[in-house]
Amino acid sequence: MRTSGACRSGVLSAARPAGSRFAPLCANRVRIAERVGTHRQKATKIGVPVNIAVSACLLGEECRYDGTARPCPAVQALAAQHALVAVCPEAMGGLPTPRPPHEIVRDGDGERVVDATGRDGTERFREGARVALSLAQEHACELAVLKSKSPSCGSRRVYDGTFSGTLTEGWGVAARLFRDAGIRVLDEDAPELAALAEKA
Repeated sequence: MRTSGACRSGVLSAARPAGSRFAPLCANRVRIAERVGTHRQKATKIGVPVNIAVSACLLGEECRYDGTARPCPAVQALAAQHALVAVCPEAMGGLPTPRPPHEIVRDGDGERVVDATGRDGTERFREGARVALSLAQEHACELAVLKSKSPSCGSRRVYDGTFSGTLTEGWGVAARLFRDAGIRVLDEDAPELAALAEKA
């Protein structure tokens, strides 16, 4: 299990390299890997960039439940024109990496987030969502590009809580919180990403 490095106010204490376009972060107890620096690019066109909150796994960070990343070139390309703020709500909620997979289970009029054994992780997911949203708001993010299907970051479709690979309509805990706060939420498959990468 990975251990966290020292952090202060949710931001890595290490100095950021010159020209960084990312806001490197750490979780309550799990630090997002510093390799995010390999994806940093300077804006190359004149214009005011939109700040975008991005799931850290899409930038190549190994912070998914299974300890892997899901780097997405279309998302990474946004760094050429926009300031990206890396977030991982599950890590920010204090969950370890790796960790058991979780899914959203509808419970009466509400929802819970549980792992395959039924262990409830709802409060960790909610706390991580709050931390991620606070950071996005601190950086005045107007948009979030979050990992599809995730119980934290999924938008419009998530796994249905049976751990059978079945998708259903719904929103991840963090994605819903971002949406309700007025931040537009897309996933990595959104066709709008290519156009965003080209905007000055």
